[in-house]
Amino acid sequence: MSEQYANQMQQFSQAANALAAAYVRNLQPLFDAIREAGRAVYKASWQAYLEAGAPYGESHEGMMGWMQECISIARFEAEAEKIKQHHTLLADMRKRLSEPSRQP
Repeated sequence: MSEQYANQMQQFSQAANALAAAYVRNLQPLFDAIREAGRAVYKASWQAYLEAGAPYGESHEGMMGWMQECISIARFEAEAEKIKQHHTLLADMRKRLSEPSRQP
């Protein structure tokens, strides 16, 4: 390896390290904010789990299982609401189609 190539590689390595350090330095506040937001969500979730009576015990695993079930319930409720709306729309359309036409 030539001395010139070695110098170029060293300069590239230093520039890459400086770039990485700048990214970390500039993005650290964002990472810190994301971490704090995550902690706040976890704390609120834990509080909701405790208020629900901690049905699976006061553990992280219990809370996570409970949360998965709550998500499933919300999905089922949303699907049920869509079906109810569909039934309402069908009934309304059927009613309108069975009415005599109102032409002058």
